[in-house]
Amino acid sequence: MNIYLYGNDQIVESTLRSMLNKQNNIVLVTEDQSILDFLGHFPNVTGVHNLSLAAQDIYNIRGFDHFDVCVAVSNNYLHNLIVCKNLQLVHNVPKAICLSDNNMVSELYNSSTFNVINVENLLSETLTAMFPVPVDTNQTRMF
Repeated sequence: MNIYLYGNDQIVESTLRSMLNKQNNIVLVTEDQSILDFLGHFPNVTGVHNLSLAAQDIYNIRGFDHFDVCVAVSNNYLHNLIVCKNLQLVHNVPKAICLSDNNMVSELYNSSTFNVINVENLLSETLTAMFPVPVDTNQTRMF
C-alpha cells in the first residue's frame, strides 16, 4: 500500500510507527527537518521536506504514481485539509484521513472517501471514557 503521510509534530511519529510494515511504502512530508532526520531512516519511508504548501512537488513524488491513502495529522488543521483535498485531486486517492478541530469541516467533508477526525470529539470521547460519571457543574463550593 502506498501511503502519503503529512505532519509536523509528535502525532506524525506515532502515526508513522503504527503504519510501518513490509507491505506499506510511506511518503513522509513534513516542514520539520528534525522529524525527517529522526524518522526518514526507516525502511520503506521516503522523506520529503516541505518548505511551501503551495509547491506542487509535495504532491508529485518521484517513484510514486499513485497513493492508496492520504493521512494528514499536522497541528495546522487547515493545512491538513488542503493537503488531503489536493492529493485527492492530483492522484485521485481513494481514501483521505484528515485531522481537524472544526465540527463544520467534519460535516462538510466527511464521506466514504474523506474522513475528518475532529480533535474536540476525540478529547470528549477520551474524557468520557476516563470519567464515565458526569460531573455536576452546578455544585457550590464549600470553602
